[in-house]
Parts: sequence; structure tokens; C-alpha cells
Amino acid sequence: MLLKKNLIFLVFFGILITSCEKSKYCREIDGHNAISIVNNSARLITYTPLNGDSVYQYNGEFSNTIIQPYTSDNYTKTKKTCWEEVLETNNTQFEYLLIFDQDTVNAIGWQNISGTNRGLLKSFKINSEILKQNNFTLTYEE
Repeated sequence: MLLKKNLIFLVFFGILITSCEKSKYCREIDGHNAISIVNNSARLITYTPLNGDSVYQYNGEFSNTIIQPYTSDNYTKTKKTCWEEVLETNNTQFEYLLIFDQDTVNAIGWQNISGTNRGLLKSFKINSEILKQNNFTLTYEE
């Protein structure tokens, strides 16, 4: 009975490990899973990624990732891909990452930011080259 439980555990663990691997392409190029977003300011900030447009449009989804002053956060798409692959398979070859003032988000909400970008502090238009030049780090500074 104990042997059967151990075997089941090993099979489950093996499936779990292989399902978390990067894609073959990402492994071959040693791709980057995350972009480091650094907050070098005294503000609370939040970020939201957008495909192909630099104006936030509320669709029921919003960012709830808050970055404290003088700290950072790692932004990943999924564990199975890397940013190089995401940007190469994206029809536009780039994405926007918008940095918003968290106090503004708290005061007026994402629905009121929609279409106006009120509270926008910085917009990054990112592609593979920009990420490589910046060592996969995007920094907000006042």
C-alpha cells in the first residue's frame, strides 16, 4: 500500500514538474520569464499591460498589483513562455505597459480611467530590443 502511494506521488510530481517547464524555444534561447518593474519613487504605483494600444480600456479586468515605493515586482505572462516568445508571436511585435498612480486608481476607479488614462504616470512601449537593452527591467522614476 505504501509503495502504491509513493508511486502515485512520484507520477503526480513528475507531471507537475514537466507542466511547469518553459517552451522548447525559450529553453533554446535562454529566454526571460519576467520583466522586473522597479518603482524608484515615493508613490504607490500599479501597472497594467496592454496589447497594441496605449490607452487603457476597462473590460472588467484590471491590475491589482501594487508596487510599494522604492521596491520592485516581477511581471510574468505564464511560466511556460518567455518574453522573447510572447513578443515574436504577438502580431504587433510590441506591448504597452502602463504605470498608474495608485492613489488616483483608489480615488476614481478603473472604470473612470478607461479611455482617458487619468492617473497615468508612464507608458512603456516594449519590444524585444528595448527589453534586451534594459536587461528586462523597466524603471519608473519621478
